[in-house]
Parts: sequence; structure tokens; C-alpha cells
Amino acid sequence: MNTFLTDQHGRMSEHCRSRAHCRICRDVESGDAFRRSIAAACEDVDGPEFECPWGVKWGEGDSFSYIGGPAPVQIPPELRDLDFFALEGRINLLADRHARLRGLGLAAEQRRIIESADCTACARNAATARLRVFLAS
Repeated sequence: MNTFLTDQHGRMSEHCRSRAHCRICRDVESGDAFRRSIAAACEDVDGPEFECPWGVKWGEGDSFSYIGGPAPVQIPPELRDLDFFALEGRINLLADRHARLRGLGLAAEQRRIIESADCTACARNAATARLRVFLAS
């Protein structure tokens, strides 16, 4: 069974957990072809107008808020456009040695996850979101 929103255990799939596809998926007009391809390929999607399991509203897919913990973390504008490597560089510049070491450990763990992932775009997006959350917290 091909699924997009959930895996075989009923948990949210890596594609949706990673938030890699939110920007195109939640774009009402530009994302229509993407959502139609998902609906055609995946048994757990009824049609192209499916609701986001994260609750992302139409037109708000590029908000970059990471919703994975007890409450959404608002990502500061200066972190939103930085990629994984730039965020890792920011972590390396943290003045607090303990925070810097924790952050670099997190970045190394995320690199390992990216390298072993089936969908590297999804894994990279999830890893990037984790680094954004770390720096925003």
C-alpha cells in the first residue's frame, strides 16, 4: 500500500513529518498538480483537496513553524531561509560552550539520519527544522 500521510503503523509518514512538501502542498493553485499526483498514487488520500494532518492552512505552507513538540515554536525570520549547513555554522558560533556542544551533537545526529534516509529531501528538511528549533529555543 502506497501512503503519503501515514505509514503502515498509522503514524504520520516521513514525508509529512519532515514538512518538506508543505510549501507546494498547501499552495492552492500551484500545488494542485502535486496534490493530484499524491491522491492518484496513495491510498490514504481521498482527493487533491485533502486536509493537512499538521493543520497547516491553505496558503500558509511556507510558515516554517515546526509543529512537533508540545507547542509550535515560532522560528525567527533570520533563521527561516538558512539551509542545514548555515544553521550548523550558526550553532558552531554559539557563545555558550554547553549549548554549542549539544547543538553540534544534534547536527551530527541529523547528518547521519540524512545519509541513511530513503527520501533525502524529506530527511534534510526535517533535520533543518530540528536545527531551526534548537537555535530558536
